[in-house]
Amino acid sequence: MSMRLIKFKQTVCAPCSMLDNYLENELGVTVDEEANITNGIWINLKTGEIVEDYAYELAGELDIMKSPTLVLLDNDGNKIDEVIGTSKSLVDSIIKKRGLI
Repeated sequence: MSMRLIKFKQTVCAPCSMLDNYLENELGVTVDEEANITNGIWINLKTGEIVEDYAYELAGELDIMKSPTLVLLDNDGNKIDEVIGTSKSLVDSIIKKRGLI
């Protein structure tokens, strides 16, 4: 099954920075997509594609209410799992489901 891991974040957000640091520096993991709900910019980190204002639409479709939030979607866009916040055990769990660690 093909999956996508999306990280929803805000520009000025201490927990978002903590999650970024944990993913990048401690786990060495890059999510598939990043959606910044402060400026609306969505980035596909695998291809480099950038779409302005798409992060707002995507957050609405997936009922994202807080940041940081990690969302795991299947190939059809169905939500498999979601982690809100920075709990390392929960973050590790969703990263493992995606097969990144």
